[in-house]
Amino acid sequence: MNRMRENVREVLGRDYQESLGHKIKYLNPILRGWANYFKWLNSAEHFHEIDRYMIQKLNRWNRRKQSRVGRSYRKLSGKALHSHGLYRLSGKIAHVD
Repeated sequence: MNRMRENVREVLGRDYQESLGHKIKYLNPILRGWANYFKWLNSAEHFHEIDRYMIQKLNRWNRRKQSRVGRSYRKLSGKALHSHGLYRLSGKIAHVD
């Protein structure tokens, strides 16, 4: 999980010139690969944790991009970020029978 968080921090970086959709486009392959590798394990809690982490980091990045402080920034919900194309890890567990 720490390595996944490092990858997210690298992709987001401090480059605020790109759009939110562009950042999500680069994050999705990382998320998809991580999900495919770990979907066979008992990882539902970890997937939920990573989803929350992604929402938090993207909101923080977007707030800094818009130069907003405190209450003047309206956070994007997970639903809004997923509608922008963010890959959702929750529900990607493969059950082995």
